[in-house]
Amino acid sequence: MARGTGLHHISKRKRIHEKHEPYPHPKKMIRWLDKIVLFIAIVGPIANIPQIMKIYVENNISGLSPITWISYLLMAIPWLVYGFVHKEKPIITTYILWSITNLIIVIGIFIHST
Repeated sequence: MARGTGLHHISKRKRIHEKHEPYPHPKKMIRWLDKIVLFIAIVGPIANIPQIMKIYVENNISGLSPITWISYLLMAIPWLVYGFVHKEKPIITTYILWSITNLIIVIGIFIHST
């Protein structure tokens, strides 16, 4: 393949299955990082719970932009697809949970804005 055309990446992509790292990784630091990332994938979306409580318990949507929360929801879709395509459990977990919490917020904004 001609150098400089970018086509050499196609050939590398076809061979990527030969270079996967073992899971769990033999290096302790990388195993630890894998666990931390999965933990963050679950705990991160919990940060939306105070916002959800404000909407549904206090019935207060002041300061919330539906455009912002819809954007967050839509931006999660490509990441979720990417996670499934590449079988990346932390990405799949994170973006499923973020999508659920963002959807709950979007629905709450529309319910309480009428």
